[in-house]
Amino acid sequence: GGEGASSPTASSSTDSTTVRFRNTKGLGSKTHPKVQMYCLMSVAGSYTDFHVDFGGTSVWYHLLFGKKVFLLAPPTAANLAAFS
Repeated sequence: GGEGASSPTASSSTDSTTVRFRNTKGLGSKTHPKVQMYCLMSVAGSYTDFHVDFGGTSVWYHLLFGKKVFLLAPPTAANLAAFS
């Protein structure tokens, strides 16, 4: 993890980037992703559009105040076509 922050074990042990690059030479490696941890902060009323997180990262959330609502859509042919 980063200085002063670390991800939960359940997240870091299943993160595809961590698992895939476990035996490389770290961030100096040409193939190793440059970002392993980042902080995303948002204000009341904001939203994140549909997306796939970069580099195969696992995401974990920590809320200080308020709530985060996730809207999930089943992977039907129509839903997959809408995002292709």
